[in-house]
Amino acid sequence: YIPNSIYGDKIFELRAFKVGDGLGIITSDITERIASEKELKLSRDIAQAFLMSDDEDLFDEILRIILDNTKSKYGVFGYIDENGANVVPSMSRHIWNECQVSDKKTVFPCREWGESSWPTALREKRTIVINEASKLTPKGHVTIERHISMPLIYEDEVVGLFQVANTEDVYDEKQVRTLQDIALRVAPFLYGRLQRSRAEHARDSALVQIETLNEDLESKVESRTKELKDAQEELSRKERLAALGQLSASVGHELRNPLGAIKNGIYFLKMVLDHPEPDVLETLTILDQEIENSEEIIRSLLDFTKPKEPVLQKINLNDTITAALERIEVPLNISVKTEFSSILPVLLGDSHQLERVFTNLITNAYQAMTNEGILSLVTTVEDNGDVIAIVSDTGVGISKENLAKLFQPLFTTKARGIGLGLSIVESLIEAHGGSIKVDSEEGKGTSFRVIFPSQKTGR
Repeated sequence: YIPNSIYGDKIFELRAFKVGDGLGIITSDITERIASEKELKLSRDIAQAFLMSDDEDLFDEILRIILDNTKSKYGVFGYIDENGANVVPSMSRHIWNECQVSDKKTVFPCREWGESSWPTALREKRTIVINEASKLTPKGHVTIERHISMPLIYEDEVVGLFQVANTEDVYDEKQVRTLQDIALRVAPFLYGRLQRSRAEHARDSALVQIETLNEDLESKVESRTKELKDAQEELSRKERLAALGQLSASVGHELRNPLGAIKNGIYFLKMVLDHPEPDVLETLTILDQEIENSEEIIRSLLDFTKPKEPVLQKINLNDTITAALERIEVPLNISVKTEFSSILPVLLGDSHQLERVFTNLITNAYQAMTNEGILSLVTTVEDNGDVIAIVSDTGVGISKENLAKLFQPLFTTKARGIGLGLSIVESLIEAHGGSIKVDSEEGKGTSFRVIFPSQKTGR
């Protein structure tokens, strides 16, 4: 570690190795790597706290992260409830242990906020840093020598409050930026959690009312309950997607380099081993396949969180589907039947994106057939000019319950995968102005119908 006031502090890694009778040393600047690892850990810790902790533990865990990263002795993490009050479920234990105020409140209605730093920070939506002893501290309260009050803002709405106090030295710009980074990560999660809690409260209130309703209102009760359940599921899904978005970019960057190094190592071993044992060759092949599966998961994460606009060019849909089929090694027990229209009009589309669409659909089709089966690929033109592509199989089919969730992100019935394939397929098709429909019958098979509207009419 080398401090530098001009270019910033630097961290170097030294590696020593023997060279003849001497000693060689390689020096690497790992400052950016260490910073990236810290940011990744911070994102993981915050995401894990929101995804794995209940409400009581959540605020304590986030407060611990705040205190650790700002080197502060005291801290407060609060949220703004539906009535506009500042609710503080979590204060650092030192405050409760040392504070001699008799009335230790945890709910502060906005009409009682006063003019100290934290109400000002919430009202004006700005961070306040004070590096001197507070003059507004109530009698019996712990001594506040210096502190930061920072509002948590999501989509221009104040959703919470961070307060830290009494670091050993004055609070500098680095600590403020650190707290801001945490606030930016926490705010969307907190917003989602508050929205979910309010939905649950609304659901509970509705259930109390349901008990008093007349039997004639039964249909309305069922409808309202379903709406509330759907809202809760949607809010929970948004929380998971927010966590996914926070982690995907960092995880993709951090994993691609080591995966590339492993892949190069496997290639090198295959080159230098003249006559490898069958089990060695099999192991190397399995490793190569698993790396490709990992890279596909990374690509799916990045494509889902940062979708690319299609690069439109004239394409023949039959050629695109054929190219997708040629990329896939369909098992020998599956018969592939194609019925391509010879009068398909030229489409404007991104051949790479559409090839990925049909690669996914064809792969899902043959994987649905555990024994023998037929995989059918059909293209046709409707009377109105719409271009239709159909991918169907004679596999196990999809239940009605799962059919409704098929295109939801993170939903999967497979033992492997993360459930983004069909979500990406749908988004890519919609980016081309098209749509996708699915019909399935359990035990008989599934058919995906991709529709590209006529481009002659400007639809």
